[in-house]
Amino acid sequence: MFTKGVHSCYDGCGNSYLTVWAVETLRVKHVTGDSTRPGTPEGTPIKTSEIARSASNKLIQGDWIWWADRDKNDPWSQWHNYKGEYRMNVLFGDGHTDYFKFPKEAYTWNYSGPAPSPSFKWW
Repeated sequence: MFTKGVHSCYDGCGNSYLTVWAVETLRVKHVTGDSTRPGTPEGTPIKTSEIARSASNKLIQGDWIWWADRDKNDPWSQWHNYKGEYRMNVLFGDGHTDYFKFPKEAYTWNYSGPAPSPSFKWW
């Protein structure tokens, strides 16, 4: 899973958090852009003015494994499993955090599904 000698996301990346970058997934609009694709939609980060449209429900980042392509049964992910519910702290655009739980159907939307919308409960 990790490069030899690297035992955690913090060791490998300097933090244990992950933003949605370059693509939309789980109804979340990407926050950061892919620096190898400047000038493209994938390479363009979100603007603060767009976050301000609905900052209280704009999901900014969460613990590394919140993405739907992470195996919820992997032992590395089990510390996020609380009483059978897969939850994690996430940061929203207005600065608040929440012990957030995506509904089960959200994990079928990985890189597909409904488009992000500021009028939805998260985007």
